[in-house]
Amino acid sequence: MTSAAVLSQNLKTEVGSLLGRHFSCRVVPGNPGTFFVDFQLAPEPGAQASV
Repeated sequence: MTSAAVLSQNLKTEVGSLLGRHFSCRVVPGNPGTFFVDFQLAPEPGAQASV
């Protein structure tokens, strides 16, 4: 699997929709190494926040 495929799987979106998008990822230190959890897409610029 490519890095883009893994990222799109974590974000629950299609690979083709990743270009130009921003996302956040919470990083948790672990033993041995680092674990990346809680991937979330950032809202698109100008998008209305849902209430």
